[in-house]
Amino acid sequence: MIKIDFHAGTHGHFLEYVANVFIMLTDPGYISPFTPGVGNSHNTDDIYQQNKIVRCGHFSTNAGGHFADEKYRNHKFHYTDIIVRINVDQSNDRLFFISLTNLLYRAGDSHETNLLSFPTDIRNDPILYRENFFSKINERELYCNQFPELEKLDIPTFNFSLDYFFSFFRFVKGLTALAEWLGLPFEANNKLYILWAEFIERNQGLQSYTKCSKIIENTLNNVNYEFNTTILEQAWINYNMSRHCNIYDGPLYDSAMYPTNSQQIYKIIS
Repeated sequence: MIKIDFHAGTHGHFLEYVANVFIMLTDPGYISPFTPGVGNSHNTDDIYQQNKIVRCGHFSTNAGGHFADEKYRNHKFHYTDIIVRINVDQSNDRLFFISLTNLLYRAGDSHETNLLSFPTDIRNDPILYRENFFSKINERELYCNQFPELEKLDIPTFNFSLDYFFSFFRFVKGLTALAEWLGLPFEANNKLYILWAEFIERNQGLQSYTKCSKIIENTLNNVNYEFNTTILEQAWINYNMSRHCNIYDGPLYDSAMYPTNSQQIYKIIS
């Protein structure tokens, strides 16, 4: 069996759909794979499910979501399995933040479900909530470690880089290499591009990262720029301010009300 082994929030379902439809040429069914109101790729119909050859799941014991889903708890890899892996380089700030955002806001079948795992007293206190996220980002392997390297295997394994998803050129390059590894032909087409473009548009983690990058850039250049942010985005901005401006306390950390203009942050850090 061809299995995609991945952490929650790292697009295993999207890769499964693309691999089945565009490499295996199986029937895609009649509905969009994107879950309405959430943006992940869990929304497939019975036709697709009955015909798919590639199957994704949290198969490794250290894969995010493995122990949360009973169907994986007794899973053992078979020597005939063909494994595609999506690992996350936790030292890569961009990939870590995108994955963490998607894990919290998109993983599963309902919007923001994973945010409810935080204690109510923390969620109701913006300062504590922001501090909690800051710790998860700043000391990610100690306070978060949501994306450890998937367990080593002694069976054929293809590593599909998470970074492939965020550029159509790299995505096609990764799919071409995967198809060659499977011994199958593959050719990108306009239907794949349209699907990928919708995936990017719906990708909350990538969109949030791009948004925060613009806020940080305008702040450092003292540009007048209005914005609204989530608590997670505020923690991410603070993490970058601490790294680049040596700011670890003050209004960005200690105030319940976070700035809504880049020049407000500039005044704090200057």
